Amino acid sequence: MENSNQDIIKNKPRTIAIIFAVLLFVFIFLIFLPPIISLEGMDGGFAISMVSMFFAISSLVIAIVYFQLARKFRMITSGENIIAHWSYGREEWLKFTEMEYKYEKNKNKALLLLMGIIILIVFIVFALFNPDTWRIMLMVLLGLLALLAILAFLVPWLNYKARKKSAYELYLSKNGVYIGGSFHVWGFLSSKLENAVFNEKEMQIILDYSYITRTGPSNELVHIPVPPSKIGNAREAVKKLTEIISSNNAND
Repeated sequence: MENSNQDIIKNKPRTIAIIFAVLLFVFIFLIFLPPIISLEGMDGGFAISMVSMFFAISSLVIAIVYFQLARKFRMITSGENIIAHWSYGREEWLKFTEMEYKYEKNKNKALLLLMGIIILIVFIVFALFNPDTWRIMLMVLLGLLALLAILAFLVPWLNYKARKKSAYELYLSKNGVYIGGSFHVWGFLSSKLENAVFNEKEMQIILDYSYITRTGPSNELVHIPVPPSKIGNAREAVKKLTEIISSNNAND
């Protein structure tokens, strides 16, 4: 098989962690800036300190989380607890990027349609109870729908471009996966691997993991293309992951 490209696998969580660590020190400085420049509390000094304290705490939390993710990323890509590892040929990888691009666009189109229906219902209800302001409400909701539409098509395109430039590499471990620039982890901050299957018709391993968001539980699907020479490895990897899932469910 053609070897993967020679791009260095970038530890993006570490980069994010460093950025927020720097922001942490910036906001700590801003907390004590008002007395340094003799800015009275009632003239805005108190507000600057309080807002900076909030952002400092937020930066600290985010930095800690991403430093932990960076450590997990380093462990996985260094081969620790690896279940499967292989490289892809260029043509094989480009075919996969096209399939993922199409999948993400279709998924976002379905979500956009759902949001459009919800926005229409909200507008009808609002117009019935506030008929005098329906024009303003319509403009606001159409603006929101336009923003969602832009994101629905922009995000898959950005992912597509980044995926094409990434290393054609897979690292699958018992608690995470790195594939072509994308990094997913479970068993961390309430995230949990729910299912693992090998679709031999599509020649893909499909992983389903859940995580908690501000609006409640959410799920993410990860598609892993399987080269013809790695079918046995794929079956064995899914078997191990299924055993891990069963073990975790028994312990819950």
